[in-house]
Amino acid sequence: MGHEIKISGTLCARFMKIGVARGQSDRRTCFCNKELESFSYSVSHDLRAPLRAIDAFSRHYWKTCGEKLDEDGKKHLAIIRKEASRMGQLIDDMLNLARVSRAELKRESVDLSQLKPGNCGGVAL
Repeated sequence: MGHEIKISGTLCARFMKIGVARGQSDRRTCFCNKELESFSYSVSHDLRAPLRAIDAFSRHYWKTCGEKLDEDGKKHLAIIRKEASRMGQLIDDMLNLARVSRAELKRESVDLSQLKPGNCGGVAL
């Protein structure tokens, strides 16, 4: 005769409650991730339009008035263009993060002895 495991009604109810709670938590997490992704795309779209305007204006100003600017003016205009470009990169990075956070994680073993001390981004092994 096989071995039977008897679970009390109270214990069974607790397991079911935990399962339901986990399912609700998973659904909330999924919903929050979708909301975050939607927010990221909206923000990136809303930020790109003014960045394009800043870039276009600064390029036009450089072409038409650049020779009239003193060194400080040229430096300030270069900073504006550089920082607009940097903000564009930050927007791209935010979108990439949203994509990566949706991706399924793949676990795999890594042989840390194969890492060379200079290739660890400053992390001591």
